Amino acid sequence: MAHARRKFFDLQANHQSQIAGEALELFGQLYGVEREVAELSDEARWRIRQEKAKPILDLLHRWLTTNRQKVPNGSSIAKAIDYYSGPRFQDSSLSCALS
Repeated sequence: MAHARRKFFDLQANHQSQIAGEALELFGQLYGVEREVAELSDEARWRIRQEKAKPILDLLHRWLTTNRQKVPNGSSIAKAIDYYSGPRFQDSSLSCALS
């Protein structure tokens, strides 16, 4: 997930992209949940991820899908969204932990 986040971070830092900023906010919320569960047992981590991270991850996926339709093919933001949406991230450790 850090690799995908980095694409949006670079767009925000270099171009003040509003769309990238919105994505970073959602990534930040996910990282916040991960900080919260870092020291907990596996069972507690799973429960809190289901309760807090899954809705954020679902929102992120919907947000990416919606925004991908709004941006031109080949644009930097389209490439960032496509990078995140690829199979590599669909099988990410956080996605798997929420299954």
